[in-house]
Amino acid sequence: MNVLGPTAPHYWLLSKKYLPPTHPWRRLWALTPHERLRLRCQLDAVVALLYGLEQGDLAWILRDCDHPVEGSTQNAFTRTLDPKGFWRVDKDRPPELRHTVLTLAAFRDLQETVRAQGGDRQRGIEAFCNQNDGDGWMLPETLTLADLGLGHDDRARTPQPVRSQMGERFYPFQLQQSAADSWAECELHARNLLGDLEYRRLKQSLDHNSDTSPSGTGSQPRKPGPPPSPGGPPPREGTPTADGPTGAHDLPRAADRGRDQGWLFEEHER
Repeated sequence: MNVLGPTAPHYWLLSKKYLPPTHPWRRLWALTPHERLRLRCQLDAVVALLYGLEQGDLAWILRDCDHPVEGSTQNAFTRTLDPKGFWRVDKDRPPELRHTVLTLAAFRDLQETVRAQGGDRQRGIEAFCNQNDGDGWMLPETLTLADLGLGHDDRARTPQPVRSQMGERFYPFQLQQSAADSWAECELHARNLLGDLEYRRLKQSLDHNSDTSPSGTGSQPRKPGPPPSPGGPPPREGTPTADGPTGAHDLPRAADRGRDQGWLFEEHER
């Protein structure tokens, strides 16, 4: 949500083992309104569950968020509501497109997932966040407010479009690279920003931690390759490393491409 663009690639590299291995680096940036809303709702649902809330508890916290736009934007009506209430969030949007209402929808889906996991909260959260090939919960195609116990008019009893109203999840440039090329670019940005010495330390740290695969991600442990020698170039193509097909052995090929495209600088140029 916050680490977007090429300004903090080292944080992405440190988190890479927790991320879907088939996703390009740029695809993971939450840039569009659609993707940012989806992730915020998913996160809010998980936090609410960890706090021990039930659907009724969260609905009470987010009460009055389901009024039609005609009411939520009229001062005469809103003066009757809690002046500090969450009804103020997205009040100029249809109820089914508001962050608050979609959080209630995500929380309902999360609770159903937990029940499907036999009531195991941790397994339910993992299944909820790892569905859809690791992307997690998705905005619904349509939403009927009445199904959530919400709404104040006839419109609330009719399915309303959601996903199609939020635009695309990604900008075109986020999907143009393969996962291997995208992560190789991430490593090059890290080297440019950190410098050779700090980048080697980062790589050694990644190699050291690569033996342990995080639970729930489906990734397999990988054998670390030899660390780069001080002052020497990264391993050439074909040298096994901890990062597999997107590791340091891709750097020479990616470096040539980076120089051509203008996003790689030599040490004396920084």
